[in-house]
Amino acid sequence: MSEMWNVPTFVVSAIFGAISGGLTSLLIGARKAEREERGKRRIEARMKLGKAIRIYRHDYKKIRLLRLENQEVEVDALFASALELAISTNACSQLLSYSERVILRRRVASVIGFEMLVLADLQVEDADEVSTAALHMVAERCRVDPKETMRLLIEVEPTASVWDDILRRIERLARKYS
Repeated sequence: MSEMWNVPTFVVSAIFGAISGGLTSLLIGARKAEREERGKRRIEARMKLGKAIRIYRHDYKKIRLLRLENQEVEVDALFASALELAISTNACSQLLSYSERVILRRRVASVIGFEMLVLADLQVEDADEVSTAALHMVAERCRVDPKETMRLLIEVEPTASVWDDILRRIERLARKYS
């Protein structure tokens, strides 16, 4: 009699094992796909950040060279690349852990200013121009106008050590995130 009960018990346990194994593989497979997708997004965001850093570094060096040659300099070019760097930083920091996010935002803020990161948070995605409302909100919140900050940076004597300090920070960022 005990042998008869073993066969149905075996069949029932095999069926339950197959069902639980199938459910587990579905759940684990979905999580693995999510991890892979998150990893791809992190890599893409890091590539965009590296590209934004290179563009900002190029514009920064170009403006310094123009200042050394006593030529007229446009604030908008450096402002636009700084805003793109801030937007890329915010996009990349969403995919990082809290400590990595704080470190990244501090390093970028030391180059372009905290007010640019705030402006990037307020800026509408894929907008060609910076909204006036966003600029006013940043000026009110940070007590600094981002365009004025860029203008003041450009007006500094090009042989001053400020330019070299910021360039060193940019180079550090480029090495770390490129």
